[in-house]
Amino acid sequence: MTMEPLKIGRLAALLVATSGAALPGCSPGSLNEPEFDPGMGAGAGGGAGMGGSTGTGAGTGTGTGTQPPTTSELPCEVALLLGKYCTGCHSSPPARSVPIALVSYDDVTKPSRRDPARTTASLCLARLRDGSMPPAPATPPTAAEIAAFEAWVNAGTPRSGCGTPIDAGPPAPDPYDTPLQCSSGTHWTRGDHESPEMHPGRACITCHSREEEAPRFAIAGTVFPTAHEPDDCNGSNGSAGAPRVVITDANGAVLELPVNGAGNFFREGSIAMPFSAKVVAGGKERLMIKKQTTGDCNSCHTVNGANDAPGRIMAP
Repeated sequence: MTMEPLKIGRLAALLVATSGAALPGCSPGSLNEPEFDPGMGAGAGGGAGMGGSTGTGAGTGTGTGTQPPTTSELPCEVALLLGKYCTGCHSSPPARSVPIALVSYDDVTKPSRRDPARTTASLCLARLRDGSMPPAPATPPTAAEIAAFEAWVNAGTPRSGCGTPIDAGPPAPDPYDTPLQCSSGTHWTRGDHESPEMHPGRACITCHSREEEAPRFAIAGTVFPTAHEPDDCNGSNGSAGAPRVVITDANGAVLELPVNGAGNFFREGSIAMPFSAKVVAGGKERLMIKKQTTGDCNSCHTVNGANDAPGRIMAP
């Protein structure tokens, strides 16, 4: 049987991210089984790289590089589901801190590293059905898409191939492969004068913890136009494209945090942990892949990235 080429492009360029990028913070410890510990800077187990920007509802994560065309032995509907919801991080090679690829037939059908009595495909199905993959707030597959994948798993994951070439489109460029720059061309110059726009890019919660009268934030950070912008450079202006940070807490409550003129966002009080996050603007979104248990976003999203974050929190 002659196999037709199947192009499964990396549909994401993290926010975080994720990296597993994460919008805010870098929480230790995985919330998922090892096979499905999504990374590229997204929270638990690593830093926080915000994901690739996608159209609203596309729901992809972070990642860099491209996914080369491959000859598929997967059914069309299975390859399409993986390309749409999984290979943005589970590429070959996988994105940063993501342990496995989900690109080829062998990737998907090999024994699980956690439970060799089960296939990776069966664990994929369990994650799809319980809603943990793709991780919130990414858009989940439809019931029909999951049913098609389940039918293939229940049939014993037969090799079948896709008779029609599938092109997921050209790969997105790596959004973190950019120079050091201050896109706004303006900086915070007022030292420690109290202001919501003070010190964009610096670790807000860490700094405020040293000041007795400073506000106590549950979450705080800065959104920038590009990945490597210096401290005190003003970030994404809240009036241009109206970016906002959307937090989904452990109880399912959704909080929308406005981004001010310096790119800063923050919330006082408390947030039920762990939480998920994304940046939304202009009908696009950049997702954090992993859930977070700390909200000091800029402590990981530094100019060059720390704790596995690839750089700044970026607008989509």
